[in-house]
Amino acid sequence: MAVDIALTGLAMPLGELPAIAREAETRGYRTAWIGEASGTEAIVLSTLIATHTQTLQIANGVIPVQTRTPIVYGQAAATLAHLAPGRFALGIGLSSEIIVGQWHGLPFVPSIQQMREAVQIIRMAASGERVNFEGRFYRLKNFRLGIPAPSPPPRVYLAALGPKMCELAGEVEAVGADTFANRILSQAKGHRDVRTPLD
Repeated sequence: MAVDIALTGLAMPLGELPAIAREAETRGYRTAWIGEASGTEAIVLSTLIATHTQTLQIANGVIPVQTRTPIVYGQAAATLAHLAPGRFALGIGLSSEIIVGQWHGLPFVPSIQQMREAVQIIRMAASGERVNFEGRFYRLKNFRLGIPAPSPPPRVYLAALGPKMCELAGEVEAVGADTFANRILSQAKGHRDVRTPLD
């Protein structure tokens, strides 16, 4: 049975995290999950763990989609995919009014459409495509990643609690998240297959 570990600066001294991550890897842990709220910054901590391990998977569980632009997320995911090929997954969610509105001073409108647009842009940016995008939440022009696109591309996980977000996970085929969505929605009556595109 695969076992994961949550690594956080709230529970242990930051200077000890590389040694703890290496020990987790030696003991056969599958994935180190790195969250973000009011403690450590998840991308920096993911980078620290990526550069001190060889086989341990690294996943963000999770980062608010609103606190960085999708381009910044795409750059971060591409960078980590180069540092830890095949081992990094960017985990994003819609977060809360407290984190987004009060702590970051940003507008908080929990929108499935914002997540849909962000995932599209993140994937385009990380894959090295030229990003021109006109959406409801994001309007971008002529961005292109200045480093080679990583292979394999970074995975994207979605934090999905409600049925609409679970459907979105299936729609965008967010690796890992669609499995969670299938399991949840299979228990709920009246929901279509999550792999069916939303209207």
